[in-house]
Amino acid sequence: MKIGDIFLVKVYEKVVPAILLEVIDGLLFVAQIKPHTLEPQKSTLLIGQPEGLRSKSVIMLYRTYTISALDIVKNIATIDNPKSV
Repeated sequence: MKIGDIFLVKVYEKVVPAILLEVIDGLLFVAQIKPHTLEPQKSTLLIGQPEGLRSKSVIMLYRTYTISALDIVKNIATIDNPKSV
């Protein structure tokens, strides 16, 4: 498990795709992702279409969660060499 991995995670009784942003003391900090649209989108970051995803996607920076490893349902993709800006 590393930063940039994309998982299906269980959050508030729903399963959503999310990208791992940070791991601190066993807690995982993730942000939900969704398909990219051509409409202007505030507070999102385009990540393209990593292998394992069906379409180009964006990270919704306003939908972040703290979860445990038990909340991970499945690993679905990885972003190679994620870089902060």
